[in-house]
Amino acid sequence: MSKILPPQNNINDICDDDIRIVGDIISSKSSQETLCHEVIDEKSKYSESDQSNDAIIVGNHKDNLIKRKKKNNIFLSSCILIGIIVVVLCCWSIFVKDPEVFTMKSLALADNANDRYLYQYCDEEIIDVDGLKLRIVTPYNSVPSLEIGHDCLSDTTSICIVQAASIAIDKDGNSSVVGAMVKDGKPISWGRSKAGYCAIIDDSIHIGASKHTYLFEQATERGGDFFRQYSLVENGKLSSMKNQDRYIRHALCVRNGRLSIVASVDSVVLNDFTKALIKADVEEAIMLEGGDPIFEHVDLEGKRHNYGVVDYPYSNAVSYLVWR
Repeated sequence: MSKILPPQNNINDICDDDIRIVGDIISSKSSQETLCHEVIDEKSKYSESDQSNDAIIVGNHKDNLIKRKKKNNIFLSSCILIGIIVVVLCCWSIFVKDPEVFTMKSLALADNANDRYLYQYCDEEIIDVDGLKLRIVTPYNSVPSLEIGHDCLSDTTSICIVQAASIAIDKDGNSSVVGAMVKDGKPISWGRSKAGYCAIIDDSIHIGASKHTYLFEQATERGGDFFRQYSLVENGKLSSMKNQDRYIRHALCVRNGRLSIVASVDSVVLNDFTKALIKADVEEAIMLEGGDPIFEHVDLEGKRHNYGVVDYPYSNAVSYLVWR
């Protein structure tokens, strides 16, 4: 009987339990190290590329952030600037009123005309306001002008004369007008120590209160007159002027749509005088020189009435309002 032997496998045959590496066999340590380096180099190439891409993305992100910050800063600065401007304008509108709109009365000089009579005269009335007597003198058919010096006191063509601006005397005895003044377009003095003013320009007279008014320049340009005094009544309301000394008081007023000079018959403190003006329906008023200055007028019968005395030797500074 013959014996059957199992088949002999070829050395190159792969059995079920064999694990073979197909390809070139790495036989040396150096070759293995070379392969490892190549794999590492390949990985590093990919990592460097990834890092470069990441750097570009990060750089672009930073640039965008910087641009956004710049835009935000510009927007914020603009908002702050606009806010400051709005606050300034609001404060200006609240604390600084426009005197040319709110505290000025303008009258055409023809408004003080009275067609019942063909000649110039002044109407005088004395009224009692809570025990305080006021003398109200209203010139008719005449035009006021500002005069400097005492020469106008001897002018027989005038129908009303009253002292206008205040005078300051320095320690050396030199006199000067207090506040700004313009005579026939020529500036005589400058200054804003008093807010009240009177301006006679062209055919109109303006009475008001403002430390900043275009009327000074306008009087200079048009050959008009301008002087400053304390404001007593502004739009029918009491001004903040306070003085406790007792004097004969004088004021240039707009009352019942006409220009009048109002004087106290007796010596009074300024605050009481001003309150009496308001109760007498005075709309606007500035103070005229007080004490016992010259104040005279011609009545309907042609009689001249004189109040006060000439006690100012400073003819280069004393000023008068004169109606002719």
